Amino acid sequence: MNDIVLKEEQSKLNSVLEYIRKEKIRLEEEEKKQAAEVKKQKLAAGGSFTMDLFVAEKIYAISERLLKNIFKSLSTPYFTRIDFRNDEEKSERKYYIGKWGVSNTKTQEPIVIDWRSPIANLYYTHQVGSAEYSTPEGEVTGEILLKRLFNIEEGQIKNIIEADIISEGDYLNDVLSDHADARLKDIVTTIQSEQNAVLRYNHRAPIIVQGVAGAGKTTIALHRIMWMLYTFQKTMEPKNIMVIAPSPLFLDYISAVLPDMGVEDVIQETFYGLACRLCSAKLYNVDDSYILLNLLDKNVSDLDKTKYINYAKFKGSLVFKEILNEYIANLYKYILPKEGLYIKTKQVISYDKIISMFINELSPFNFSDRKKELKKSLSNIYNTKTKIEQNSVESKVKKRANLVREVYKDDAEKRQSLMKELYKARDEKIAEIDEFSKNTVKNYIDKLKVPTLLDSYKHFLSEYIPSEKFIDYTDEWNILKEITLKNLQSKKMETSDIPPLLILQEKLFGHKETLDIHHTVLDEAQDFSPFMFDTLKSLTHNNSFTIVGDLAQGIYAYQGVQNWGKMKNDVFDETSSYFELVTSYRNTVEIMNLAEKCAIRHSQGRTPAKPVLRHGEMPKLIKANNLIDDIAAEIQKHLDGNMKSIAVIDKMPNDCIDIYKKLKKKIPDIKYLDDKNTVYEGGIMVMPAYLCKGLEFDCVIIANAEESNFPDDFLHSRLLYVCMTRPIHKLSLYYTDSASKLVDENLCEQVNSI
Repeated sequence: MNDIVLKEEQSKLNSVLEYIRKEKIRLEEEEKKQAAEVKKQKLAAGGSFTMDLFVAEKIYAISERLLKNIFKSLSTPYFTRIDFRNDEEKSERKYYIGKWGVSNTKTQEPIVIDWRSPIANLYYTHQVGSAEYSTPEGEVTGEILLKRLFNIEEGQIKNIIEADIISEGDYLNDVLSDHADARLKDIVTTIQSEQNAVLRYNHRAPIIVQGVAGAGKTTIALHRIMWMLYTFQKTMEPKNIMVIAPSPLFLDYISAVLPDMGVEDVIQETFYGLACRLCSAKLYNVDDSYILLNLLDKNVSDLDKTKYINYAKFKGSLVFKEILNEYIANLYKYILPKEGLYIKTKQVISYDKIISMFINELSPFNFSDRKKELKKSLSNIYNTKTKIEQNSVESKVKKRANLVREVYKDDAEKRQSLMKELYKARDEKIAEIDEFSKNTVKNYIDKLKVPTLLDSYKHFLSEYIPSEKFIDYTDEWNILKEITLKNLQSKKMETSDIPPLLILQEKLFGHKETLDIHHTVLDEAQDFSPFMFDTLKSLTHNNSFTIVGDLAQGIYAYQGVQNWGKMKNDVFDETSSYFELVTSYRNTVEIMNLAEKCAIRHSQGRTPAKPVLRHGEMPKLIKANNLIDDIAAEIQKHLDGNMKSIAVIDKMPNDCIDIYKKLKKKIPDIKYLDDKNTVYEGGIMVMPAYLCKGLEFDCVIIANAEESNFPDDFLHSRLLYVCMTRPIHKLSLYYTDSASKLVDENLCEQVNSI
């Protein structure tokens, strides 16, 4: 590091920090002023909405966000410098790029460029030399004269690297060699060119990102959100973006990335969590491991496994959706009373007319609102018919009265007597019609019972017989009914129950919450079924999706995506774009080579992962003498080596619980993670294999890589591949008799425990 350069850059940094400190003081005063204004407007509004209050709150939110960002800039205002000469201007300009933009409030000149701005593309996509970047006004061409990277801590430059592009060099390796934290971190300083292309791509159409394990799919998807909110800040707010993740544990793991970058209020949910927000009923707990664990269980017969696979595949299909829609179209038959409306014995509104009103005229309404609207419509018609009947009585009495007057014009006494009887009979008939009519519509509507959400779902599964067009799916339908009803009877659900429940909720009652989603991110999307994709598309009313996943990690492939092209054709239109990320930034070369050998045994034709050139220890294949003692000793060794997160992984939850209980006696700080965990804390943990997907650790210990536990088949190869690709630094696999054929012994350091 050149001393003269260091001195010049530290001086520049000091001046930037001095401005930021002054700006922080100014923004603190501004925030106090705006907070006082909000308080004043709230008092004036007296609990009501006023435009002055709305504007005050908006201005306060902006000042609060600016203050947070300027505060975060204090320790590390920028991470790179780009010197660029514009072909048109012919002048050289220096650009310092950071996580948050800082501008001179008087001149509006940028002091630090936000990494999401168009010109920051120069840092991510070009080497020193000819370069260009896109702006709303068009292409800007020129030459990068210098690219300089900074390591800044607490206002001091610790290191300067002269670089042409962030690549598989020392800087990137230093970052990747860090330890795994309890939360996913941003990667603004190390975004690679192929990742940058994904995160800045057109947001209006769906993009599908197939990325190998460790390619940074989740992180890039989250950074894409940051880019969108910066680029389209006039039309898009955080509340307009939704992230759907596979589990609460995973959500917690990624929860800090957006807030740490100044983005609050993005909707982050599991599919089940989204359903709980939108459904009026209290839903049963979700258990998605049921089918998977049965497929992994060696004691379950092949016949039963085939049955489970067919069940899951059909339940996630769009055919199942068609059957549900057919049921909904016929639901009126089950809930409308099969009768017309009468005035005494005279039918005035037929059953067919009521059906027509319910399914045609009132079709824009959900069933609950249709019931209310039907009552209004029937009341109007019935009241009109009642009035006609009463007028008819009046008319008949009037004619008879005229006749009496004519016949008895000379007999006043007789005439008066008959007239009294006529009018009395008239009043009684009108009163009788009134009395009969008073509760007729109400009584009819009271018989119209809109079933609860779960009751309607159970009724659909237990009572409905699909039409002849679905005759080829009779076996699948019967299996689906059997397994789903059994689960519901036990007050359990699967994520595959969410799409039909969301459709039923919308049709019966409307969604409990109105979403205004402009863009949706789907993580671990290889496990989503066509029905799930279709439901989310319907919920958001748009095609703006970022879909990230890895087919090689599709441990729910029996219900999920097996081919991205087919999914795209089934659910999205031709505007979808496809990206493939093949570079893995997580694992060492040695770990990824072993994992790849496992994956390709049952995934021929896939593009293999290319690990960055970061080397480490060979994975260890250890023949255990005393499994618990051996694992405990290895954990201690890792802790002594300053490893922060260590995961002990086994296939089945019961085996994990047994290992955890035994290790707990030797390692008090160890934790057990299962589906019920919603908080990820890092540290030392034992967990089932299916739950580790999407997470990363410093070290992974696979407790049972025995052939009998991980046989050489498609599903086990995917599950073991997921486990093998979790560690950043170290991987160990234990066995007692014979190691799984999925583990290439030639790529491991083989160890016999003493």
